[in-house]
Amino acid sequence: MIIGTGLATLILLGALLPGLGAGVLALPLALLLSAGAVVALTAVKKYQFDQTWGTTELVLSPDGATMAGRHSQLHIRWDHIRFLGKADLVRAGRFTFGPVMARLLAELASAAARRRGRPALIGIATMKVAAETPSVVKSQIGQNIAFRRIDPQTGHTLTAIPLTIFDEHWDRGRIGEWIMAYRPDLAPGR
Repeated sequence: MIIGTGLATLILLGALLPGLGAGVLALPLALLLSAGAVVALTAVKKYQFDQTWGTTELVLSPDGATMAGRHSQLHIRWDHIRFLGKADLVRAGRFTFGPVMARLLAELASAAARRRGRPALIGIATMKVAAETPSVVKSQIGQNIAFRRIDPQTGHTLTAIPLTIFDEHWDRGRIGEWIMAYRPDLAPGR
């Protein structure tokens, strides 16, 4: 999303600045302003991420898996986990502004920059968000929820707990042991 926004800003400014009399300085000025937009957006997204997930812990219990953070708590019971799949903590947004060509280019750049996801427990979860959570963090949580898939069996929204953010080798460690104990059908290689 950030790279796509920077590219869209560059294209937009590159088209506008010559018409405003910037002349030879149009391209360098467009590059500088676009870089500034990317830096600012990166700072905002990092702040949102850190505020939402920066201190998050994974708590495993006989009841299920819980991502417990400063502002929110996400819990999936073992029997509500549907599958082991791919997911990420923060999902890129959609571009809904600007000329069609600029939106298309921004979407293409954003899609190229997106990660393919991390191994995750995916299922039907309950989420609690603390009342004192800053609005920018609530906005990020809302954006993430809006892009989730629906379970075709129940019609409920599916939620993910990415495992490699807690342990890069989760399948050979404590997390893998919990999964083997409570949901051996989900264990890798089965």
